[in-house]
Amino acid sequence: MAKSKTNHNLSGSIYKNGKRWWWKVKLPGEEKTKARPLRPLGSSMATTDYSVAIECAKMMLSQSMLKCPDKFEGKVTTVGELVSKFI
Repeated sequence: MAKSKTNHNLSGSIYKNGKRWWWKVKLPGEEKTKARPLRPLGSSMATTDYSVAIECAKMMLSQSMLKCPDKFEGKVTTVGELVSKFI
């Protein structure tokens, strides 16, 4: 039985390049779409595991959001607003 892939809610596209997972996306603060290997921390090659690839993509997105010069200004009063501004 084939394993079903979960919905990851990430922008761009996650695809296999050979046997390894890559992510083609324009991250916050960038001007162009770029393909990037989904490498776990400490690894020199992209992962072959889909769930690890999703986690790597989420980490890359969060790191790029922290480095992005566009910061949110204003008041957030609910957790829903905070999540909305974060995403």
